[in-house]
Amino acid sequence: MKLLETGGNAKLSEYLTKYNLQGADIQVKYYTKAMQFYRRRNEAIALGKVFDDTELSVEEGRTLTDGRKLDNDGKVITDEHKEEEFL
Repeated sequence: MKLLETGGNAKLSEYLTKYNLQGADIQVKYYTKAMQFYRRRNEAIALGKVFDDTELSVEEGRTLTDGRKLDNDGKVITDEHKEEEFL
């Protein structure tokens, strides 16, 4: 229950907007470093633990956990000219 209280749709939406991820496919959003950070932070807060990790830059937050980057539309790219399907 505490985890739900620290998160919530409005807070998540605001957070995704900060990283320009609101329009990205849900599977893509879930595997970004920004969402990884968001989940760790909310879990720590819900458990009453200290969370003092530095918030990610927009560029780093829009990077997938495997290192691939997203274009401005939230699509996975492998280089500056080629889009790639996520899965």
